Amino acid sequence: MENLSNLRRQHRWELLLKEIDQIHSTIKNLDDIIFKTKNFGFLFWGGSLYLIVQYLSNLPSQIKIGLIFLTGLIPLLFWVMDYHWRKHLLQCSRRERNISLFLNSEVFERLVLKGEKDLKGKRFPFFDVVGWIYTETAGEETRESFLREYLVNPGEFRGWKVIRYKDAKWFYGTMFVVSMVLGASYIFVC
Repeated sequence: MENLSNLRRQHRWELLLKEIDQIHSTIKNLDDIIFKTKNFGFLFWGGSLYLIVQYLSNLPSQIKIGLIFLTGLIPLLFWVMDYHWRKHLLQCSRRERNISLFLNSEVFERLVLKGEKDLKGKRFPFFDVVGWIYTETAGEETRESFLREYLVNPGEFRGWKVIRYKDAKWFYGTMFVVSMVLGASYIFVC
């Protein structure tokens, strides 16, 4: 019995360490994807404005103004891509916080350090890096067999919370506003 407890303890500890490494790696990769999306979006948007203003001067002013206003769609489309990746990033961060709470709890001591099998039929959800498998919206059987406070709620990362997260609202919002202001200024100039 003692041997099984030691094996369980060692196995769970190794799983936690691997999951933390995987979460850090995933967050790094998602940050890189978001950074590259922002850079490409800015270049695409800026290049479009430059092309319209500099090289399409022989077009009628109405078409030119319309094209400038259309450049406002570019940051919105890239904002949608940013939303998709940022949602996954936030889920990974939530999972990392849940692991941190677990590591600093009595449950950790009992399940990992002492090697107990479970707590009244409840277990900690090990190795769910992005928080997709063991969620509050998972099937009843899956959800009920785990400690609820350590499950990720995917509904938490939808809508305005993700759209307005940190720098995204300023970055893409500013590009959109600049396109609208340039379009409006061309109306008054032409």
